[in-house]
Amino acid sequence: MTKRTKTPRSKPTTLFDTWSREWFRVRDVIGPGYFAGRAFSPALAYVLVLGLYVGSGYLHGTVAAAVSLLTGASYADTYTYEGLWRSVGWIVLAVTVWVMVTRLLLPAPSSGPHHVTQRRDATLALFLYPVATLIGTALMRLLGSLLGYDPEFPSVDHPSGEYIAASVASSAAAGFREEVFLLALPVLLLRCARRGWTEIVVVLAVLRLSFHIYYGAAVIGMLPWAVAAVFLFRYTQSVWPLIAAHSLWDLGASALTFGGDLGELALLWHMLAFGGCAWLLLGKVSRERELSEPVNVTGSEQRLLSGSHSA
Repeated sequence: MTKRTKTPRSKPTTLFDTWSREWFRVRDVIGPGYFAGRAFSPALAYVLVLGLYVGSGYLHGTVAAAVSLLTGASYADTYTYEGLWRSVGWIVLAVTVWVMVTRLLLPAPSSGPHHVTQRRDATLALFLYPVATLIGTALMRLLGSLLGYDPEFPSVDHPSGEYIAASVASSAAAGFREEVFLLALPVLLLRCARRGWTEIVVVLAVLRLSFHIYYGAAVIGMLPWAVAAVFLFRYTQSVWPLIAAHSLWDLGASALTFGGDLGELALLWHMLAFGGCAWLLLGKVSRERELSEPVNVTGSEQRLLSGSHSA
């Protein structure tokens, strides 16, 4: 009498399995040799990071935010036609600097441990970033309500056409300036100095929140957004989806502020972000399930596959 054994059944792929194995798997390829031929000192790395912070205008922005918080002053003096052209210049400079870095300083996929980012990874970051921003904004407003005030961006009550044009240009430039000069380049510099990811997250989150202190103490609610930016860049090694998501978010905020009834269309960006995340993640799970399902073949097909022939 032979003992019958059950054929093991393949376990279906779950959403959590897919996330942990593919989407959110740590890809720590941004190491000390990723950006330069040799690692350099932490002191030099921090000097360069602070130089980017000052040189890209965010130290001035932090001082202006502190003055606005203490005195209630608006940002009307910065939103001029001169400021508009400065925003255009920041976009051109950020694109030029990042293209030069990626073309001249980052290793080619064949000559180093550089991970070739899959297209769907960058697309997922494009949709996840605004979701993280929305969560941070909701937390900030919740903290503001608990502290007894409404955290809002300081602006004038009756904006002129010049103010609106410069404000929209500043919103478009925000993603380019912040994600290149306060995220991508600092990450590469600090990793080149062998700094750990925990330290990098803390330092860059502090820098990111510093010039948003016009929101008051509730700005700490934006911490998930600042942290998510670092992890999304670490995962994809691609800054362009973060730039696009950030600038689109700020342009949507400008549309809500200055667009009147038409400004409500900016809410479509939030819906697209959640819908895009769901479509990509669930679609990835369905593809994983198709690959994991066993193929059922008939006896004759099995004989053909095994190479046996019958007369």
